[in-house]
Amino acid sequence: MKIYTEKIKKLIFDKSLPPQDEDALLNGISRIPADEQEAAVEFLSVDPGLLRGVIHNYKIKQEAIAADSPEMWEKIMREEEEALREMAE
Repeated sequence: MKIYTEKIKKLIFDKSLPPQDEDALLNGISRIPADEQEAAVEFLSVDPGLLRGVIHNYKIKQEAIAADSPEMWEKIMREEEEALREMAE
């Protein structure tokens, strides 16, 4: 279910995202349960670096799925786990 609130539109506009990143963001947000989308958008609005990282992560995961590559997926997961550990420190 896709919900396009004013906050999502503002996030896209404020960050001046390229069209392919807008699409990735909207597609990714649409996969989040509707009752959690607004909180996700608020979280992503805090740090532009975080937003870029989430978009990049989503896009490379989509590439791994399209390539049907377990090796790519495992690499992405290892890198994501490492980044999360660094953020927690």
